[in-house]
Amino acid sequence: MRGPVTVAILGLLALAPAEGWVQTPSDSLSALQDLCDAGGKEGSDACYRLALLYHEGRGVPRDADRARLLAVRACRPNAQRHRSYQACFTAFLWGEETWQSLGNPREMWVAVREVVQAPDPQRRKQLVAASRDLTVLRVLLAAYYEEIATLPGYPELREAVKARVAETARSDPDWEKRAFCVADKTLVAAVPSSLLRELAEKDPHPEVRAAAAQHIAEATAPLEDPAAMAQRARSAPDPALRQMALPWVADRSVVAQIAEKDEDPGVRSAALERLASLRKPETQAETDAVLLRIAEKDKDDGVRLTAAALLEDQRALARLAQKSPLPEIRGHAVESIHDQAVIGWVAEHDPDYETRVTAIRRVTDQAVLRRIATSRTPARWGLSGESEAVRATAVSRLQDQRLLADLAIGEKAERIYVAAIGAMTDQALLLEVARRRPEEKVAQEVAARLSDPSAMRSFMKSQADPMARLNAAARITDLRLAADVATTDADPAVRRMAVTKLSDQALLFRIAQSDADAMVRTAAASRLTDPKLQLELERTTPYPDVRYTIAKARVGDPAEAARYARTSSQAEVRRLAVPAIADPSLLAQLARNDPDGAVRIAAIRRLSDRAVLAEIAASPVRSDIQGAAAQRLKELGQKP
Repeated sequence: MRGPVTVAILGLLALAPAEGWVQTPSDSLSALQDLCDAGGKEGSDACYRLALLYHEGRGVPRDADRARLLAVRACRPNAQRHRSYQACFTAFLWGEETWQSLGNPREMWVAVREVVQAPDPQRRKQLVAASRDLTVLRVLLAAYYEEIATLPGYPELREAVKARVAETARSDPDWEKRAFCVADKTLVAAVPSSLLRELAEKDPHPEVRAAAAQHIAEATAPLEDPAAMAQRARSAPDPALRQMALPWVADRSVVAQIAEKDEDPGVRSAALERLASLRKPETQAETDAVLLRIAEKDKDDGVRLTAAALLEDQRALARLAQKSPLPEIRGHAVESIHDQAVIGWVAEHDPDYETRVTAIRRVTDQAVLRRIATSRTPARWGLSGESEAVRATAVSRLQDQRLLADLAIGEKAERIYVAAIGAMTDQALLLEVARRRPEEKVAQEVAARLSDPSAMRSFMKSQADPMARLNAAARITDLRLAADVATTDADPAVRRMAVTKLSDQALLFRIAQSDADAMVRTAAASRLTDPKLQLELERTTPYPDVRYTIAKARVGDPAEAARYARTSSQAEVRRLAVPAIADPSLLAQLARNDPDGAVRIAAIRRLSDRAVLAEIAASPVRSDIQGAAAQRLKELGQKP
């Protein structure tokens, strides 16, 4: 729960700098600092207000450096990802490079800073009049930041900015700048309505005309006579004006006429969208008739595609799916229809292979899929690669397991036999495929589809490819099979994969003790959790890597760590033990006497006994050991 001082500070955060910070009691300053340290949106604002206090010397000693640091801190996202953009701008005015946080290039913010820090209003207006950077004018016009809004003579400066924006919109040679002036919601407020109409009708660039016309339409259309808007949509000389008027035309027949007859394809497409939005149950048939007519006959392919995309009538869509000369329209139509007979016809007969693939993915008739999957006439469907794509898509949707097995065994094209195996679920037939087609790729694909333990066991026993067995081993869920593979497979990678499935402690002990491969042994040792078996394995194994693995599992216990440090003959095990040792005298013993330099240095870094450290730093030992002791003494605040 927030205390009363904190609540008071939160209320003051909303005040402008000049309104609330004449006096700052020490308890309020402390609460403000606490908020700054706490983070969140309130924390960013508090850091910014502290920056202002130190910058202006209000209630605290004036400290420009601290003010800049606090402003930068408020500008950077805190742990809760909040930041103060006002602080970013203020810090930039104070000379800190925080412009990246504000967005836009540095040059833009330098220009804004030059205006804000100009010595008098007249100089500011001169800078504005000379500016060609619309982003600078936009920042000044919007007055996003306190330093701009509170400038002496800001109202006059704002008028100067508006005049510069209007002049840019009227006469700048760069059409993109003219368009930005009328498209941007902030800048367009500075453009007089008479100039907007002039730009909409007479600007030499269509993008500028369109942007101006859109703003005029959005601002004035609801207030204008619907008949006037319909007349503008039909007969305005500029396509942009016709298009901008369309959203306010409610007469369906007028919109349909424009969709079919306007000379501009952009206007026709916009009219189609408007026609679809006016669709009602009682006019559905008439609307679909217009859309079908345009989809079939319009001279612009884009307009035809727009019309087809808006069609809902199933018979019209079926007609387009079978007869449209544009594959994009046929593809869209076949995705939208429900008639399986038409979808199947497109899947078998369309001249475009991508359209056929789209149709095949929607075919449910297994007879159709079978005909396509087993067809061996690439010329019928163009290039051989396209034919393979068509057939593979059909194969992937087959359900007949015997047919899939025959395709997997007999097809030469990888794309097709892989699709066949990927659709198979019959475990016996999968084994038959692997047996009759002993290729590595086939074996690996079959392994990925096996799930039955007995089928997997047969596969593991008969399969020569170790990669295929490894893929199968990764899918083992039967513990008896995992045990069999872990102890008998010829490939160590396969055995190791099987070990990761085991939990039988006695079996893991035997594998860790006797497997010929180091990685298999350590994998088994790492899965041992029985303390007695761990200690027995550590005592009896001749393999250092196994002892290290057991030590790694046990060394978290300080008593075990001390035992390893005292008794292990492996330096890497003693190094592993040092971080968990709790006995200072043992650490000192290791730091002084261990035969391995790395162990000594690790112990030195944990020592706090200054006398022992000083002794080691002064002793005639290796320079890195002396250096480690001297560094540790330095960390503890004592010169060596």
